[in-house]
Amino acid sequence: MKCFLSGQHSVANALLQLALGSLFLAQSGSLAESSGLNWQTGPGYRWSELPVPQIGKTGFTFLLPETTGITFTNFITDERSVTNQNLLNGSGVALGDADGDGRCDVYLCRLDGNNNKLFRNLGNWKFEDITDSAGVGCGGQNSTGAVFADIDGDGDLDLLVNSMGGGTRVFVNDGKGHFKETTAQAGVASRTAGMSMALADVEGDGDLDLYVSNYRSSTIREEVGTKFSINIVDGKPVLVQVNGKPASSPEYAGRFAVGPHGKILEFGEVDVLYLNDGKGHFTPLSFTNSDFFVDEDGKRLTEPPGDWGLAVQFHDLNGDGAPDIYVCNDLFTPDRIWINDGKGKFRALPRLALRNTSTFSMGVDFADVNRDGLVDFLVVDMLSRVHQKRQVQVCRSVAVTAPSRKWLSMPVSRLPSGPGRRSSSMSIWMVSRTFWWRTANYATSKTAICSTGSSLRRRAEHFRERIFCLSGNSFPVWRLPRWPFAIAAT
Repeated sequence: MKCFLSGQHSVANALLQLALGSLFLAQSGSLAESSGLNWQTGPGYRWSELPVPQIGKTGFTFLLPETTGITFTNFITDERSVTNQNLLNGSGVALGDADGDGRCDVYLCRLDGNNNKLFRNLGNWKFEDITDSAGVGCGGQNSTGAVFADIDGDGDLDLLVNSMGGGTRVFVNDGKGHFKETTAQAGVASRTAGMSMALADVEGDGDLDLYVSNYRSSTIREEVGTKFSINIVDGKPVLVQVNGKPASSPEYAGRFAVGPHGKILEFGEVDVLYLNDGKGHFTPLSFTNSDFFVDEDGKRLTEPPGDWGLAVQFHDLNGDGAPDIYVCNDLFTPDRIWINDGKGKFRALPRLALRNTSTFSMGVDFADVNRDGLVDFLVVDMLSRVHQKRQVQVCRSVAVTAPSRKWLSMPVSRLPSGPGRRSSSMSIWMVSRTFWWRTANYATSKTAICSTGSSLRRRAEHFRERIFCLSGNSFPVWRLPRWPFAIAAT
């Protein structure tokens, strides 16, 4: 077994639902203490063969917080999560040698507005909190992801941190674990909801460029009472106003559109690819006003992708030596694969090369799984690991509009079918103009459930969940509160 420790270019995945209070120790011994290992060096890393025990069980040993010193949780209360469900996407962790002592340190993000934490590795699986002295707490923001990378080419690891509503923040390392924020000078300051980051040298000039996948700080679910004005143009519905303002105004441009069946679709924020000048100063590239991004036919994009970005990775997918891009997107927005021409210009993957992608992609990784010399990849989704539960995980959620105090009828053909279903139609009576509906199709259920923007969850025999109301109160599914509308199922 070979162990690789990254040096200058250490990049960590930045989308993990994390409440880290423990570590797992490889039974082959501590990597932090390198005695007895024959290290081989390479450009930016070193590696060594790991001894495998001849007897006993291989694997990992569970280490308690009291042992490691890492006492950290990333917890969102029910009351806060129902006011902004995007917080449930979780946060990330970054690993790298922050202070130049040769050991891998740990940086953890949190979403409750309190400080993130940087833990210095003392060796032998012992850590100490150096957040304050390092200057990387990032208090007062909803941190979503982080990455260690040498963005200014001085040989140490700098830190980049994403947050919802705070964009990407940059902290430059002095080489000893003390950081100075240079977000404005770096050219990445924004108010977007950055989720994940990936770094690679996209144009071959020797420095690390940055891709940030964006989501949205909040959605229409949290903006009850949003009003839309729709006109019919050439026989098709066109959104013209949102809350009395033009749909093309800066705050709404690209956010909403009329989808199939007259539903209002909400899109995420546009991702950003930044080119690095080698000194930690970044220039954002446009999806539409340049040839850096083209469609599968080689034509310029007419509009930027408004995807719900969750995770992103650079990897050479076609074996030409250039880093390509895979973006994992949430909800109805498809995953994006951009093929690099080696000069930093990207072309969308041909339509027939990958005919279907995951609906709720949350992470991706690459490896030659079957050892044929070609790169394979795995995309993780929110589907259950239990096959039986997968068959009942059918949930469609889009925003729709209707006149005030009217009945909406949905024919049975629009409802998901499932064993034991009896309903032939469903009607919803609303007080507000805009609402959010979801249907739940469970193998053990005989009814459908609708909601006005709450996080809908169903209690079934094989798993326990609850329905959360906008008020912050939670109720078991068998004791529904008096909602501000009526449900009729016949």
